[in-house]
Amino acid sequence: MKLISIVTPVFNEEDNINYYYETITSSIMSFEKSYDFEFIITDNNSSDKTLELLREISSKDKRLKIYKLSKNFGYQKSLWTGICQSNGDAVIPMDCDLQDPPELIKEFIKHWEDNNKIVYGIRQSRKEKFLETKKIVDFPMFRNIFYYILNKISDDKIPKNVGDFMLIDKEIVNHIKKIFDHNIYLRGIIFSLGYKKKSINYHREKRKYGSTKFHFSKSLKLAIDGIVGLSALPLRIASIIGIIISTITMLLSIFFILSKFMFDINYPAGLTTIIVLVLFGISLNALFLGIIGEYLSRIYDQQKNRPVTIIEERIDNT
Repeated sequence: MKLISIVTPVFNEEDNINYYYETITSSIMSFEKSYDFEFIITDNNSSDKTLELLREISSKDKRLKIYKLSKNFGYQKSLWTGICQSNGDAVIPMDCDLQDPPELIKEFIKHWEDNNKIVYGIRQSRKEKFLETKKIVDFPMFRNIFYYILNKISDDKIPKNVGDFMLIDKEIVNHIKKIFDHNIYLRGIIFSLGYKKKSINYHREKRKYGSTKFHFSKSLKLAIDGIVGLSALPLRIASIIGIIISTITMLLSIFFILSKFMFDINYPAGLTTIIVLVLFGISLNALFLGIIGEYLSRIYDQQKNRPVTIIEERIDNT
């Protein structure tokens, strides 16, 4: 039988673990005779009873495999680690809070069997509120701006309101396993690979237990990773504008020199104007040096050849 891997990163989810396991196993019960399943859990060094609860479940269900990371590497890196540890013919990333309905797993598999290499969910509505979750991506205006910018500057379009809840074929997984990116943006990478795709609309539920670990700063970093990681356009824009400003400055300098010495024009002391122009130039330089610095920092991280994550403990009772 074909093996389906369900990959779930967790961090301090003691309130959700049992609910997650019971709900997932109940959802796949109707088609367990047709497919084998494994559950890959990557624990971002939780400080509560998350790992203890997972150990208890793993001792009873050999399909549950736990990978405890040496520190909290973040959601995307943790998800990448879980995907790399999977053995399935298809992989389904899924959050522990089950805001994305596990009932869709059966539909994902059905469309995968129709030769779709990527089957992804589109969130038609969400029950979270911006002030409750403090998540920039849950605020429609910011979310719309992010997807608009991303799809304008990237060669590979990412569907609006898509998340990491999807099914990806083993062929996609094999490509992901070869990627070592310290600022990884998985859904961007997945959609950049091409392949036949199928979308499924669904309504995202409110978290039932616990609280979100994905706040404003993490959402903003993910947005930056997506924009910078998928396109070199910001760097090119900086270079082009820098050239234009340099050209204009050079032409103005030539004009003032010629007007002073060839036409004997005496200019009044325009100290204020000069200061404004200088400060404007400095601000532009600082802005674009910042963009260049962002790319250089990523190159620097890659050149150091550090491991993306470190598995401190491996629990596999098979």
